Order: sequence, then C-alpha cells, then structure tokens
Amino acid sequence: GDNMCFRLGLMDYSRQRHRPMSEEFVTRVRTAVHSPETMRAIEHLIAPHVDANGPTLAYILPQTSRIGHFITEMQILETLFRPHYARIVVITEPMAKPGTNPWIRHLFDDAYRFVETDQQVIHFAGVLRDDGIVAGNNFDLLLWKPARIHVEFFRRLVQGVTPARLSPSPEIIARAEADLHRRGVDLDMPLVLLHVRTGDYLANLTHNRHRTTTPALYGQAVSQLLSAGYQVIRIGEPGLDIGVADRHYHDRPAWTDSEGYLDLYLAARCAFAVMQDSGPVWAVNAMGRKAIRLNCVHVYGNYNYLDDPNLFKRYRRRDSAEFLTYREAMAANLPLLTTQAQIDDAGLEMVEHDSETIVAAVAEMIAHVEHGTTPSSALRLRQRQIAMTLENRMRRMPAWADRHLDFYGMAHNKGWVSSAMQTAQPNFWE
Repeated sequence: GDNMCFRLGLMDYSRQRHRPMSEEFVTRVRTAVHSPETMRAIEHLIAPHVDANGPTLAYILPQTSRIGHFITEMQILETLFRPHYARIVVITEPMAKPGTNPWIRHLFDDAYRFVETDQQVIHFAGVLRDDGIVAGNNFDLLLWKPARIHVEFFRRLVQGVTPARLSPSPEIIARAEADLHRRGVDLDMPLVLLHVRTGDYLANLTHNRHRTTTPALYGQAVSQLLSAGYQVIRIGEPGLDIGVADRHYHDRPAWTDSEGYLDLYLAARCAFAVMQDSGPVWAVNAMGRKAIRLNCVHVYGNYNYLDDPNLFKRYRRRDSAEFLTYREAMAANLPLLTTQAQIDDAGLEMVEHDSETIVAAVAEMIAHVEHGTTPSSALRLRQRQIAMTLENRMRRMPAWADRHLDFYGMAHNKGWVSSAMQTAQPNFWE
C-alpha cells in the first residue's frame, strides 16, 4: 500500500482545498513528483542558499508539523550528513502551519538554512521519491522517504554510529526558565515529563487510535512520582484530566502564552519521561534523555537507541479472553498490525494496562534511571530471538523489504520490555 505519510499529505491537501481526492489526482501527483518542472522548482528554492566554499546538501522535510518527524529527521541530518557538508538546506512546510514547533530550528547552527514552501508537489516529492542522493545544480539532493530515513538512521546506530545529541540554544533556555519561574516551577527540583493522548488528538484521523490511551489511568503513577521527589509536567493534548491536583504537578497545555521553546527546554531538562510512542518521545531522546514508552503496539519499527523500556498493550482475539504471547503476536498468520483498521480486520483487540501495571512500570523506570537496573541478559536474549522472527518475516515480504523498511527495533541490542508486562500477562514470554 501507499506510504502512510503520502496518505496524510493527500488528506491535508484535500482539506486545504475543500474537495475530495480522486484517483486522477493521485496519479497526477505521482507523475508530477518526477517531472523536470518539479526539480526546477526545488532548485529554485535551494539556489540562493548554496555555499560557495563547500559542499551543500538539500533535504525535503515534508512533515514539519509533526514534531517527531521534524526533530528526528533534523537529528539524522546532523548525525549522518553534517560532518560531510558545509551547508544543509532544509525545505519545510510553512512554520505557521498548526502543530509546527518553529523553535526546533534554533537547536542547529548556521550551517543550516530553512526554506519554507507551500508547494505541495515538492512535499510530495519528499514523501514519494526514494532515489538516495541526486546531483543537483551545485548541490546534492537527498531523496529518502520519511520512513526510509528513519530506518537508515537506526541501521547505522545498530552498527555503532553515535547519534547527535541536540541542545537548546541560550535564547530557548532564557525564555523557558523565565516562563517556568513565573509559573512557580522549582528549577532545582528534578522533573518528569508526561505525555498521553486520546483518540481526539487529531481530528478526522483514526488510523492511530490503537496508539492512544485513557488519561485517568496515569493519575496513580503521577502521584507515585510526586512521592518519589519529582515534579511532573504534562505536555501535549489540551484539556485532559488525570485526576491529580498538586503544586508540583503542572499542566503545560494550559500555558497558552508559552511557545514551543518551552517544550524543547523541558525535553532537555527532564530527568526522564513517561510517554506514549509518539512524536514528543523522540524529542526527549534527541536531547539525550531517556523515556519509558507505555501502551505501545507490538509491531515496533522504531529503535530505542538509548536503551529505553517499553510496555506493550495486550493483544487478544475478540472472541477470546486469552491474551496472545509475544511469540504469537509476531507469528506469520497475523498481518503486520500497524493501523487500527488492520487490527479490526484481523479480529483482534488491544487492551491497555490498568493503573497498577503502569505504576509498576514507572517504578521500574525510576530504579533504572536512579540505580542503573536493567533486565536480565537471558530475558533480553529471549526478546531478541522472538523479535528476530518478525524481522526475518519482513525481509521476505516485498512490500517491506523492497522499500528498505525490513527493520524491527526490538530485534536488536537496545530497548527492553518492562517486567510489568509479564506481571500483567504471565504468559507473555511463553
């Protein structure tokens, strides 16, 4: 099937123009992204920013309005390409687009130039073309699809490449600390970031509902963190009530007069984060901070390169009370469950964990951060052996291997499953 990013882009295009998509339109887009006219339009944007004294790389970043893509793809450029280029020109969506954090640009030095455009065909080229590095007029153009650039990054990290660690600029620090001081946040007290989201976080998009959760389930874990001496700052979706009222619990979405610089500062400043597997967690990792990912899906293409723990949701068939083991969830008789529709079509349901299990997982994370505790080597080996069956399966599937996406993060040497998983589901490792 089409890349999900392409579908999101088409829907975005359709909404902006208030008319439905047609197959004719999709065909025209696929043709247009390979046309000489599109290449000339790209060159026109890049030409004023080419460095006369050294090599220039250009990259189209078509999902700037999604923080996970914006910050991680910039981190990838910094890690893999900045050592080889004097200048990197990044073509982005307009910074005024809702959801965009323009302050991410301030994490990078003057080697970068950011060029905004609303030319949809250029953004579609960034989503659909997968040519690698193409020679332009005095510059190189990197054409990797969003999913491809992430997988190429993860493969190199597995091979031993060290990821760039991003840091907030002095301006970001000054602005953020002034805001936090005004809000009564104790800058000398350790803090934990919390991010949960419901199915309403993106209107009209339901493909990610299997990655959402119930906010009230996290109240006990927040109380636990407060008792352990941390303050907790919730970021993300506005208007969520987790049932906690405490002077050291802060609801960042209510601070509407603070801009995106604050979120970047918090990602860099936190002791660790308690999050779902979505964009903000990658901002935390890009700053070198660890996170526990809760209520994740099993088909986990990401790579927890900082050796962070996961807590998967539980899978079961709709006509059964018995939960699937990890091995069964990886089995070849199931589709690669990456959307809510695929889960529904397979006759499965995903069950999120109760408050007690989340508390247990967070307690393990506290011990991991404060005392360096990790799972046993035998358990890690068991995880990798089972996970490798899925990666091997992906290599045999043209839809994945031919697109260079046959990578399953849990099959490698970083990332582990919280012991709370087995407590909640004793048969998980069978």
